[in-house]
Amino acid sequence: MQLTRSMRRTAVMTALAAAAWLGAAAQAIAQQDALRIAAVVNDEAISMIDLAARMRLIMASTGMPDTPENRRRVAPSVIDGLINEALQLQEAKRMDVRVPQEQIDDAIGSIAQRNNMPKERFLDALAQSGVPMTTLSRQVEADIAWQLVIVRTFGARGEISPAEIDSELDRIRQAPVGEDFELQEIFLAVDSPQDVAAKRQAIDRIAGELRSGADFGAVARQYSESPSARAGGAAGWVKAAQIPPEIISAISNLPRGGVTPVVRSRAGFYLIKLLNRRAGETPAAGPTILSLKQVLVPIDDGADAERLAALRNVAATAASAVRGCDDVPRVLRELRLQDMSDLGQMPESDLPPDLRQVVASLAVGQPSPVLRLHNGYAVLLVCSRFQERSDLPSREEIGQRMRVERLSQIARRHLRDLRRQAIIDIRL
Repeated sequence: MQLTRSMRRTAVMTALAAAAWLGAAAQAIAQQDALRIAAVVNDEAISMIDLAARMRLIMASTGMPDTPENRRRVAPSVIDGLINEALQLQEAKRMDVRVPQEQIDDAIGSIAQRNNMPKERFLDALAQSGVPMTTLSRQVEADIAWQLVIVRTFGARGEISPAEIDSELDRIRQAPVGEDFELQEIFLAVDSPQDVAAKRQAIDRIAGELRSGADFGAVARQYSESPSARAGGAAGWVKAAQIPPEIISAISNLPRGGVTPVVRSRAGFYLIKLLNRRAGETPAAGPTILSLKQVLVPIDDGADAERLAALRNVAATAASAVRGCDDVPRVLRELRLQDMSDLGQMPESDLPPDLRQVVASLAVGQPSPVLRLHNGYAVLLVCSRFQERSDLPSREEIGQRMRVERLSQIARRHLRDLRRQAIIDIRL
């Protein structure tokens, strides 16, 4: 049976209309899929658009090929990160913590600089990869806001005592000289036994990204829970004595540029990249460090010569009675003197020249002659004397590092508590 020309034309037009309808329907379905909710965090929705944009940001920043396989691999970590950001920004809003746009712009400029690009070219490159400016801006805002929340809420708990700094200095000081390593790190903390399985899966996914060619520093910035994450995981040059034994074992035979398998430590899971190594050198001698105690007999305001003589005799009695640094508290009690004995550690060079000369002649535990100071008569004792190593970090550097580490641990625990309290519905 042959079709007439009119019938053929009608059939063609019907087919074209059907194709157009199918195309429009497919586009509508794709749009609906993009608008679909990926997760809800305390009534705040994370859309599939948000998820896709963040995945494109990770692909663009790490250099990973944007393939369906890689998208499937990173999706769990990405949605987890988006949930954390939502909670961080919600907590910041609750505490009325606001991040000025100028601070966000400056942080984005720093990211561009780390990528060796002017800010405008960096943003253009992200746009060409399909990453909206708002995606990066929200990530940066959440990071800064969370830091402000933690400092405001827990800043006092991050303070490091002089005794803690002394203990860390002693540990470093007593360690043998070994190799120095220049390292990058990716760290996922395990703060409770319930975290182990999830964190192990997450670090395995990150290791898979690195095997797929992702840039280590960019991946560290996205996922690492170490304070070094903001610097792309750069830990700088680290002495062997400051590195946990399990990490030393993992990097000991690693070539330069190599990345360790996943390393389990007491604190969590690590991936370490060895940038460089060098033989440790015997450090040059540094300053002489003294640990001092004193017996101080204060002088009364307006004391006459007779009173001054009596007070000096009390100090002389203390000098003859004391039997080393550990005996100072007993002498103070017996003479009913206020305990202002512990002068701590100090470089010998910090003492005034006249006191330095007296102290230099004392053996450890030997009391000095009675000394007239501006506030009374004193007897000094040297409790320890040692030659400091010239390669040790300063007390300020140690204190700052320990404070950052402590606040980072507090921040992880606070975020974990927020997640436990939140209503989270993942709909992927």
